[in-house]
Amino acid sequence: MKKKLTLIYLLLFLSFTVSFAQKNLEIKDNTSSMSVFIDKDTVVNNAGGKQAGITIQCSTELKLTFTSNVDKIVDVYNTEVKGGIRYYYLRFILGIYRGQDYRNRKLEVSAQGFYPLKFDVNLQPSESKSYEIFDPVARLSSGCFNQFYNEGVDLFRKALYQEARVKYRLSMGCNDVPPEVNINEKITINDTIL
Repeated sequence: MKKKLTLIYLLLFLSFTVSFAQKNLEIKDNTSSMSVFIDKDTVVNNAGGKQAGITIQCSTELKLTFTSNVDKIVDVYNTEVKGGIRYYYLRFILGIYRGQDYRNRKLEVSAQGFYPLKFDVNLQPSESKSYEIFDPVARLSSGCFNQFYNEGVDLFRKALYQEARVKYRLSMGCNDVPPEVNINEKITINDTIL
């Protein structure tokens, strides 16, 4: 009897420890105006289906999985790593298509060690949205600005201007941006070269 009670207490302790060890993810909308989704599924497109897309970026330490309340399987049609950032490219059918209702979509993003992040996906036909998903604790504790800014400078030196721009923009979202650094100037120089 004493062993059973000890085992039960141990299991309760471990379950509380594991549940409290979970962290929260945060999301930031990086969508630029007039973004158009072009990577359409030709089968759906030829059958008259409306489509839109989302690009999700995160650090390479995060491995994300996606579920949706209206999609059997979320169509992650491509993933890639550029400049220390992992990109997920998602494609969605919109409206009613072949008798199935794809409206009022909620996307759930999961990563090991984190609580699932849920948000509404309100897309218009041919619209493209871009989001960054990140661990706010890791971003603050590692010197967020210095990390992204230095990675941007390094990418710029390697003539990887598009990736450098992403890093500069990420550094602008940090809480520890020094007032003497003009990130917009770096982005303008970068854009001029592009």
